[in-house]
Amino acid sequence: MNKAKILISGTSSGLGRYLVKELGAVPFQRIDPLEIVRHKNTFYDCIIHCATDARNSITSDELLTYYQSHIELTKQLLQIPHHLFVFISSSAVYPDLYRLNSESDIITLPHDPPLYGLYGLFKLLTEKMVSQNTRSSLILRCVTIVGPTSRPTNIARILRNDPTQLTLSTESSFNLVSMSQIKEFIELALTQNITGIFNAGSTQNATLGEIAKAVGSQPKFGNFTFNVPQMDTRKIREISIDFNKSTLEIAKIEAERLSTKEV
Repeated sequence: MNKAKILISGTSSGLGRYLVKELGAVPFQRIDPLEIVRHKNTFYDCIIHCATDARNSITSDELLTYYQSHIELTKQLLQIPHHLFVFISSSAVYPDLYRLNSESDIITLPHDPPLYGLYGLFKLLTEKMVSQNTRSSLILRCVTIVGPTSRPTNIARILRNDPTQLTLSTESSFNLVSMSQIKEFIELALTQNITGIFNAGSTQNATLGEIAKAVGSQPKFGNFTFNVPQMDTRKIREISIDFNKSTLEIAKIEAERLSTKEV
């Protein structure tokens, strides 16, 4: 696995930053207009596309930039010679919060009630591009990703026992997946030629209040309630037993790692 030549986008923070270090990969510098030229004559065993614009609300003046961040960047990466293309997608592709969403679902657009956001729509569109324009692809529909390079979100603050005021309420629900779980599954995919679409998450959701209690954190909760979709993770668990963990188990593991390791 150490000999695999890997290119990763979105390495300034979050999952991409973690993976580029852990996998000894090459970072794709998207802000450099000549970057795509540099890589077009290099073959990569794997390209991991982490870069994204996670905003769900933009102005009309920002629409073209948003399109370029999702679609045009993906087109560029697909032009680089590779064996496996890994796209880090999101549970946001599922518009229905109140059912157990599966990879085989046919997603209807627009959805009624209108729960479908701009971010989920562009993630789903990018998935279709990846599936149809590369011979070997792995699409991971990830829930909330936690790990040592996480941005300072509500979840990250709870896991770090950060006393900063939160925006979300104690009733907000989350489903967690760790950066290490994603890394190990990608490594498994490379060695065992695993492709397709997978829901990457834990076995069940938990509220922020439950997560805080599980890790011994006492945050100042906000008033806004946010809920993530329910996801069926049986498909990924059939391949990797590492995903047989609940959100509370992941929270405890990551909180412990963060308390014993300087980032």
